[in-house]
Amino acid sequence: MLRLFPFLLLGFLIGACPAPNETDDDDDSAGTDVQDDDDVSAEPTWTAVQASLASRCGPCHTTNIRAGLTDLNDYDAAYDNLVGQPADQVPSLNRVEAGEPDSSYLLHKVRGTHEEVGGDGDPMPPGSRTPLSGDQVQALEDWILDGAVKD
Repeated sequence: MLRLFPFLLLGFLIGACPAPNETDDDDDSAGTDVQDDDDVSAEPTWTAVQASLASRCGPCHTTNIRAGLTDLNDYDAAYDNLVGQPADQVPSLNRVEAGEPDSSYLLHKVRGTHEEVGGDGDPMPPGSRTPLSGDQVQALEDWILDGAVKD
């Protein structure tokens, strides 16, 4: 962890995501366990969607690294901060609107269509990070369409 401190500090100071962990273990730079991409299911359940978000987005969206952003590594907190909560960039849209994928800003951010609904900035994750797979994006959309139920 000490050797990661300069990366974390630099990421905090410039407001960017920390450098990806380059060790062979499955811990991200925030100290939370992250599954390998092959282990992340593309099922349309909150458990699978949250695992995908934690794997691909959690290294930056962790409260101890990017204060004020949703902690996607925490099962309950991530759900509570996404479903039915207004998007910061487009308050007229919720981050996740149960049953309405086209009205869910999170889905627009991961698809890169956020500017079409009034958002700005980079799609998520930004170009320097590995995006969600097509199957993971489809699972997110299907989960939202099915009512964004917490299983």
